[in-house]
Amino acid sequence: LRMSALNRSTHELATIWLPRAKAAEAMGTLVSTYRIREARHVLSPVDGKAAADEVVAEADASVSKGLAAYRRMMAEGEDATLVNAFEQTWKGYKASNAAMIEASRAGRADEAAALFRAGKYQYDGLVKAARAIAERDGRQASAFAAASAQLYETVRLSTFAVVGLVLACAVGLMIYFEKRVTALLVRMTQLMGGLARGDFSLSIIGVQRKDEIGD
Repeated sequence: LRMSALNRSTHELATIWLPRAKAAEAMGTLVSTYRIREARHVLSPVDGKAAADEVVAEADASVSKGLAAYRRMMAEGEDATLVNAFEQTWKGYKASNAAMIEASRAGRADEAAALFRAGKYQYDGLVKAARAIAERDGRQASAFAAASAQLYETVRLSTFAVVGLVLACAVGLMIYFEKRVTALLVRMTQLMGGLARGDFSLSIIGVQRKDEIGD
């Protein structure tokens, strides 16, 4: 049972919590990439806005894919408060920065730059929301790692205990049988000595045994 529990704990750590922690960290990285591409959009020349739109759209799609991938890792019925908060913050950030992108497309660089700077507060909140998910999953991963280590130690000690018990029983049996055989041999030696002296009144023990002593 303990070995099965160890296997389950290790499997859950490797297939759920560590991948989820990495996925949450990746969402934070993708959001930062989106922010950087927005800045490049603002700084790009008017004739480069179309290309800038494409890279911003790609970054937007990457965040959406990362969020969807994370949701697929969640268990059915699991509390999604942190994930929902991240998604709502993400949607709010994009909505508030739509005017910035529009000003950038129109070549109103100063207006777009001012709106970009104004969006820093929401961006910081978005990164914080992603970090909260990663930290939660990191704590779960650490807890499962600690539980796995404890189970491993318990299994290891239990194995040693069983081996020690078996060895102790084996040694005990050896001592027991050795003493029995030794006692019988000593008694037989005494009987042989008595018989050699002509004392036939002694009773012979061990003749009912089915081993070498009985023979």
